[in-house]
Amino acid sequence: MLLSPQADYKALTAKLPAFSAKTIQQEMGVPSYQMELQPLASIHLHSDLDYEISLNGSITTIYIFIAAAFLILLIAIINYMNLTTARSFMRVREVGVRKVLGANQGQLAWLFLTESALLTFIASGIAVFGIELALPYFNQLAGKELSIWHWPNFAPVS
Repeated sequence: MLLSPQADYKALTAKLPAFSAKTIQQEMGVPSYQMELQPLASIHLHSDLDYEISLNGSITTIYIFIAAAFLILLIAIINYMNLTTARSFMRVREVGVRKVLGANQGQLAWLFLTESALLTFIASGIAVFGIELALPYFNQLAGKELSIWHWPNFAPVS
């Protein structure tokens, strides 16, 4: 049922046991039948009631996937920092030449940050391209219709 914004759901919840005892419990012959209200937005991930229309998801599973994603991202960041540090020893000569030619520390930091940002941008583009190529095969395998172009403003031109 849809309640108006001014409705007092607590008052309605207090009336539900008497209503179910007078109607549903008598007609169905089930003395332990209960009715309760819950927000529509919380049904898919937070509901565990009997006789749901379809299988529900689990917010715990979502939290586990979020934690795994952050862990993978943290490992990737640490790996990138380690590789960059290892590569910096090969660039000692380049940094020395730039310093001799008059580059200060801010310019060198800007150079390395710009290189990192450009590399990240190119890698993101390649990742989006790879996902776009692999997604039809994944959709067929999983029986889903997923798309990376979720928002209509970002949809590719057909």
